[in-house]
Amino acid sequence: MINFFKKQKISPLVITRYLIILELIAILFSPALSNLFEMVLFAFCITSKEIRTTIWNSKSQPLFVSSVVFILTLAISTTWSVAPLTEALNSLWSWRKIILLPISLVLFQEAIWKEKALKGFMSFSIAACVASYIMFLTNHAVHGWEAGVLVRNHATQGMIFSIAAFVIFTKLVIAPTKLEKPKITILVLGILALVINVSFITPGRSGYLVLLTLTIVSVVSYAMTYKKINSIIILVALLIPTLIFISPRVHEGVSRGINEMQNVDKIAEPTSMGQRVKLWGNTIEMIKEKPLMGVGLGGFQKAYSERMQNAPEWQKVILHDPHNQFLKIVAELGLLGLMSFLYMLATASLQQPSSREHKILGSGVLLAWCGTSMFSSHFSTFTEGRFIFIWLGVMLAGHVSEKSNQ
Repeated sequence: MINFFKKQKISPLVITRYLIILELIAILFSPALSNLFEMVLFAFCITSKEIRTTIWNSKSQPLFVSSVVFILTLAISTTWSVAPLTEALNSLWSWRKIILLPISLVLFQEAIWKEKALKGFMSFSIAACVASYIMFLTNHAVHGWEAGVLVRNHATQGMIFSIAAFVIFTKLVIAPTKLEKPKITILVLGILALVINVSFITPGRSGYLVLLTLTIVSVVSYAMTYKKINSIIILVALLIPTLIFISPRVHEGVSRGINEMQNVDKIAEPTSMGQRVKLWGNTIEMIKEKPLMGVGLGGFQKAYSERMQNAPEWQKVILHDPHNQFLKIVAELGLLGLMSFLYMLATASLQQPSSREHKILGSGVLLAWCGTSMFSSHFSTFTEGRFIFIWLGVMLAGHVSEKSNQ
């Protein structure tokens, strides 16, 4: 395969960049296609000397170093897992998604490639949003989801559309004076279409949380960038939370979640937030037994199932995941593993991409993911995990000077 592209005089670096962009889009609708792109990507990275050299020359990036440290932590933790070795190794294999982070950091140091990735993501998001409206208006549902949901599931769709709105808003914030009025109008309409979809069509509390978080990030970044007030940007910034708060769907979803948490013992049946409350409490008790090193990678389900043998049946519906990324990492990898994970997240702030816009896009989405990961394991799930690692790598990749590699 490598020889074929060499004959065509196509650089493996170009091919792998497009593979990452394709996977960023494919994970939103096809796991099979995503896995295909991923395996081809890994094959190129292993067999291409040019890519291996580029990886070596880019190893000084802070996020590259910290991601490798966390990968090693994951691998080492399989040695003390309470789960059978095959299960521990399967869990390690499922974490292969994190390798996409250092690879993306290496390949997307140039702003032009960051923009190509953004164009691909935005093209898909806008097309999906239009299709969502059509499906909703015609009451057409797929895969048993609500009418209007087509991107993996309702939670993922809300998160993705929120990020797409964030990308457009950031474009407005960074370069409002460089855009002509017709283009500004189109961008504002795009934001409203995405936000209205998240607020009124796509159910899912994760989407609401991401949208609110990214709105705050957008406003703060604008305040830090300009002293002069832009009426259009301020209007959009005020309109987004207004749409969220007046939405009956948002109000119903949030109220139901709060009620489930407050009355978990009274309801005594499996509910979305009620189960989470019990999962969190039971996981914390489990962590107390092995706080330093945890039960090992892949050991959560075995250890948690044993603890829940005498629990009510409704509390046994979910045994594989505590629906909190940080608790799951502490439970399996211990406090040492949590420190490694937090170190990786913290070093994202040390990255120096080619533009402030990309820094905002990367850091903002990371903050939103940390928020939703208090209620789900969005760094280790198939779709959300791959998305965040590719997104961080692409947006936060910084230029590495020759001096830093000496």
